[in-house]
Amino acid sequence: MSGHAPGPWEVLPESDSHEGPLNIVSEYEEKGGRASANWIAECDLQSDEAQNRANARLIAAAPELLNALKDLVRHDRIEDERDHLPTCLEREQAEDVIAKAEGRE
Repeated sequence: MSGHAPGPWEVLPESDSHEGPLNIVSEYEEKGGRASANWIAECDLQSDEAQNRANARLIAAAPELLNALKDLVRHDRIEDERDHLPTCLEREQAEDVIAKAEGRE
């Protein structure tokens, strides 16, 4: 079984004022006026645009959330003389990804 599409994933269109379906994509790029991307998912509740956007942000943050959690778990398993708390860098990474998922980035 292959792994998930590589991150980062992003929500398109980016504008919070957009109404309608939102696409979660990876490897998005524009060249010569044409866009290409790998489609991951579409969020379209039709009746609640705010929830639609929140769901899309959470899905788009999934690869980074997974990596941040793996780093925290890996750090916790390292046995040394430290007190086994996440490092500042790991905590900052986790907080950044949470902010992305919640739309506060």
